[in-house]
Amino acid sequence: MELKITITNRLRAVFYWGDIMGMDITDNSAQIKNQMKQNIAKALEMVGLKNQEIVTKIITDMRAVDTGRLRSSMTYKVDAPNDRVIVGTALEYAPYVHEGTVN
Repeated sequence: MELKITITNRLRAVFYWGDIMGMDITDNSAQIKNQMKQNIAKALEMVGLKNQEIVTKIITDMRAVDTGRLRSSMTYKVDAPNDRVIVGTALEYAPYVHEGTVN
């Protein structure tokens, strides 16, 4: 008994064991890769939202709230090509609150 493998130009491989057994193999790697990218993007979005909530809670727990402007300004941005999430604010006085200094 010999194993004979024939590969055609349509990414189709046919295996013959003896003279009657065969199967087709289909390459679904592109669809799998696309689905994985979508899943990663969705997970990054969830991580961003959760971390935004955590940072907002930390600000509240620190009692660093006067007007609530800093707390409500917290946002997140998903950087999908680099698989990361950035959580923060553009307010100028945020670093002073973070470091515990008075401006």
